[in-house]
Amino acid sequence: MHWRWSMRAGTRFNMPLQSKWRPRSWEFGFALCVLFMSSLLVAAGEPEYETKPVSHWLAILKNPSASATNRESIRVAFRQARTALLSIGPAALPYLAEDLDDRESVLARGYRKLRSELPPMVAQRLPDPRHTRHIPDSILNQYFRDITLRAGTNAIPVLIQLSSSPAAKIRRTAVWSLRLVAGLDPGQVIPVFAKGAFDADYDVSGESLDALCLIAPWDVRVEPILAEYLRSDRSKSFKRNDAIMALGIAAKSSRSGFLSVRSVTGTNRWERAYATFADWQRFPTVELGEQVIASFRLAVESPQEDIPGAQSLSWLNDYLRPTATEREMAARVFATALRDSDEEIRRRAAGELGELGAAVRVVVPALAEALQDPSEEVRDSALGALRDAGEEARSALPRIIELLNNPAHRWRAASLLERIGPGASDAIPALTKAARRGDALERRAPLDALAAIAPRDPRVRDTLLRSLRDRHYEVRWSAADALGIAKDSSRSVIDALEHTFNNDEVIEVRLAAARAMLDVDPGLGPGLVAPLGELLGMMEPDSGQSRTARLLGRIGPQASSADAALTGLLNHQHPNVRVAAAEALARVKPDRKAQSAALLRDLLQHGQPSTRMAAAKALWRLSPEDAQKIATVATELLSAQRDIQPEDAARLLGEMGPEARSALPRLQQVVESASNRATRRAAWQAIEAIRGATLGE
Repeated sequence: MHWRWSMRAGTRFNMPLQSKWRPRSWEFGFALCVLFMSSLLVAAGEPEYETKPVSHWLAILKNPSASATNRESIRVAFRQARTALLSIGPAALPYLAEDLDDRESVLARGYRKLRSELPPMVAQRLPDPRHTRHIPDSILNQYFRDITLRAGTNAIPVLIQLSSSPAAKIRRTAVWSLRLVAGLDPGQVIPVFAKGAFDADYDVSGESLDALCLIAPWDVRVEPILAEYLRSDRSKSFKRNDAIMALGIAAKSSRSGFLSVRSVTGTNRWERAYATFADWQRFPTVELGEQVIASFRLAVESPQEDIPGAQSLSWLNDYLRPTATEREMAARVFATALRDSDEEIRRRAAGELGELGAAVRVVVPALAEALQDPSEEVRDSALGALRDAGEEARSALPRIIELLNNPAHRWRAASLLERIGPGASDAIPALTKAARRGDALERRAPLDALAAIAPRDPRVRDTLLRSLRDRHYEVRWSAADALGIAKDSSRSVIDALEHTFNNDEVIEVRLAAARAMLDVDPGLGPGLVAPLGELLGMMEPDSGQSRTARLLGRIGPQASSADAALTGLLNHQHPNVRVAAAEALARVKPDRKAQSAALLRDLLQHGQPSTRMAAAKALWRLSPEDAQKIATVATELLSAQRDIQPEDAARLLGEMGPEARSALPRLQQVVESASNRATRRAAWQAIEAIRGATLGE
C-alpha cells in the first residue's frame, strides 16, 4: 500500500518534471556526444612526441606526480615532458597558449548554459566546468622563449597567428616571443608590432612599442609607425617618451617626409626635452645641442609637471649610440638633473652618469658639487661616476678625502682616489688610516689606492708590508695584490712576498703573492716553478689549480719542468681547470700547442656554458685561426641563461672584430630583443667593432 502511494505520489509530482525534461533530454545527450566527439577530434589532430599527443605531455607538466611515485621519478617525468614540448616545437605553442587564456572555451560556455537549464537533481550530479590553470605564466613564457629561439623563423607563422588571439594575455606573449626573432624576418614581424602598438590592452601595446623602439635603428619602416603612434596618442605615458627617444636613433625613411620629432609631440616640458634631444641625434648641430640643455634645464625647474616624465630620464641611456659625442651630450643632460628637487631623480641621474664611462669628464664640476648632496645614495653614485673621469676628478679631491672618513663612502672614495692616481698624493695620510679600519673589503680599496698613487713612497710601502702580515687572510690577499700593482722592486718587498708565498697558511694568499712577484719582476718566475708544482699536488679539486696553471703559463718556457703537472690537469674532473691547463701548457711547451688547441676545441662543445666561454676565450688567445668556430660558440652563448653573463660573449665577439662577422645577425637580434641594458650595449659595441663603423649614422 505504501509502495503504491509512493508511486502515485511520484507520478503526480514528477509528471511536470518529466514533461519539462523530455524535450530537453535529446539536447543534453547531443551536447555530451558533441563534447566527446570534439575531444576525440582535437586529440586526433594534436602533434605528437613518441606517439603521445601534446596534451599528454602538458598534463604531466601540470601534475608530474600523477604518473610518478617518488621524487626522482617525478623529476624524470618532468624532464621528459619538457623534452617533448621542445621537440614538438612551434606546433606546441597554441596548446601552451590555451593555459594563458583565462576565458572559457565555446564548448565550456555551451556546457555551462545547458547545465543551468537542467533539473537541479540532474545538474548537481554533473561536474562544474571550471577553468583551472596549473602552469604559472612565468613558466609558460619560458617555454615560449625556448621553443622560439630553437625554432627561429619556423616559429614566426604560429606566433603571428597567436598575436591575433581574442585573449590579451596570449597576444602579449606572442608579441614578446616575436621580439626574440624579429631580426630574422623583420618583413613579417614589423606589421604585427605596428598593429600591436595600437592594441586596446596596455600590456600588448607596450610590448609591441618596446619591440619597435629596439628595431628602430635598423629598419626604415619603423620610423613612420612611431611617428603615427605619437600623432594619435596624446596621453601622458612612459611609452610616449620611449617612442620619442627611439625616433632619435631611428633609421631615416626617405619616403616618410618626417623631419622633426618635436613636430609630433605635445606641450609637456619633459616630452619636449626628450624630443629636442632626439632631434639633435638626427641632426647634431651646435645650436640644437644648446637647445637640448636649455630644454632639460627648463623641465628640471618645473618639478610639478609630469613626474613620470622626469623619472623616465634614466631611460635616455637606452637610446644612445655607442659614440663619444652622444654620451657626452647625455652626460650634460643628466648633470642638469643633479639639481632637481626630487632626491629620486638626482639619484637616478648620478647613477646613469656612472654608466657613461669617460664621457663624464665634461661634467666633473657638477659631479663634484653632487658630493655634497644631502642624500647618501646620491653622494655614493656621484663617487662612482667620477671614477671614469680619472685624473680630471682631482678638482674634487678635498671633498673625496672627507668622504673617505665616512664608512658608508670609504670603498667608493678609495676606488676613486685609485683612478686619480699620483695626482691624489694629498690623500695618502687619510688612506693610510683607512687601510687600518673596517672589514676586509673596506680595507682593500685603500690599499689598492695607495699602490696606484705613490708606489715608491716609504709610507705606502710600510703600510702594504704591514698589511701583508695582518691576521685576516683577506687583508693579506689584498696587500699582496696591491704590491703587485705598485711594482716596487725593493728588496724588502720581494723578501716579504717570497716569505708569504712560501709560508702563508692560505693557498689563495700564496698564489696572490706569486702573482705579485711576477708583476714586480718577471725574472723571479723560474724560482716559482717548483713550489707552484708542489702546490698543485696539495690542492683540493678546483681549489686553485686554474690560477696556478695560469701562473705557470705566465712564466712561459722557463716553466717547462712543470710539463708533467700541467699535462695531468688536462684530465681534471673540472673542465675549467682543463681549459686553464691547456692554455698554460701551450705557453710553457710551444710544441704542445696543437694538443692544447685540440682539447680546447673539444671543450667548445661542453654542456656547461661557463666552460664553453672559457674555452672560447683561451682558444682565441691561442689559436686565432679558429676564429669561425670561436665566433659560432660565442654567438650561441649570447642566449645563455645561466653560469655566464651574455655580455661576456658579446665582448669576446667585439674583441675578435671583423673575424666575428658571422655573428652580426645574432648581435643585432640581441640589441632588438634583450631586456638587459648591459647586454644590449655590449652587443651594440660588438657590432660597431666588427663593422668598424658607428651604427645609425
